Amino acid sequence: MLVENYYTLNGVISPIESFSYTFPNNAKIVYEVLRVKNSTPIFFEQHLDRLFNSINLLTFSKPEKVIIRNMLTDLLRKNPVVENNIRISLVYSTPASYDILIYFIPSSYPTQFQRDNGVILKTLKANRDNPNAKVENTTLREKADKIINETGCY
Repeated sequence: MLVENYYTLNGVISPIESFSYTFPNNAKIVYEVLRVKNSTPIFFEQHLDRLFNSINLLTFSKPEKVIIRNMLTDLLRKNPVVENNIRISLVYSTPASYDILIYFIPSSYPTQFQRDNGVILKTLKANRDNPNAKVENTTLREKADKIINETGCY
């Protein structure tokens, strides 16, 4: 689900109302989610390094880091935020062909009470195909979301 007002696809910023991207069948999606506070990405370089590490492990082609950095900066200028999460996705139709999609996603942060007293935690036993590469796994995400929605856990 997209939130906020804009997203960017391959460097073109558009209103979320116009989002109509069709994910290619059997696409591999390499991604990072990062927190943004006062329109500043937190630990951006570390997230970018991890994104590129995942791409390298898969031996897929990749853009220059500056392209992603500029796309994110331009999106945050167009859509400033106080606090939210943003997702950077490289959507691969083949190992050599990709789209860069950057958008805000729903975010949830612990309240002051929860920070002081703790939160409910749950575990989900699962295996990634390649545990060192952050590649979208829709089935696993759906299972995690179901547990989160049913229990209110983090």
